[in-house]
Amino acid sequence: MRFAHRGVPALFACLLVACGGGDSSGPPDLAPEFVSGIWDINVTGCLNGALPVRLVAASTGSLTSAQNAWTNSEDLGFFRPLDGTVDLSSGAAEFHMWSGGDHDSAVLFVGTLASDGSLSGTVTDPMPGEAPIFHFSGSPICTATATGHRR
Repeated sequence: MRFAHRGVPALFACLLVACGGGDSSGPPDLAPEFVSGIWDINVTGCLNGALPVRLVAASTGSLTSAQNAWTNSEDLGFFRPLDGTVDLSSGAAEFHMWSGGDHDSAVLFVGTLASDGSLSGTVTDPMPGEAPIFHFSGSPICTATATGHRR
């Protein structure tokens, strides 16, 4: 009986491994197939608008402008280049969305894609005043709250 207590930590460790033992509140891994699709980003705050984005994620989570696109609410149906990354293990995402061939007029989404199909983050203009994408009531581009979902 004097050595019986040595088996308890080993038994506990085995139970932790068998039952998952870690923090189950973290996001599960996202598959590239799940990330790929149409996502609606709703922008509120100093900007108000919708940014539908079409994502095609590589196996690494990278998004290239050859396959990914976005449009703003002022010209729906006209898709523009998008590139960025999605961390498939955490859902952390960064999309650079620009209006033409250069990044001077880019807006930036930084946030998280979740396994329930929701997203949250911010949309901002990293080069304000260069070539505004939104022109709502003459207000300048600014950082705004972004929420949305996968279609």
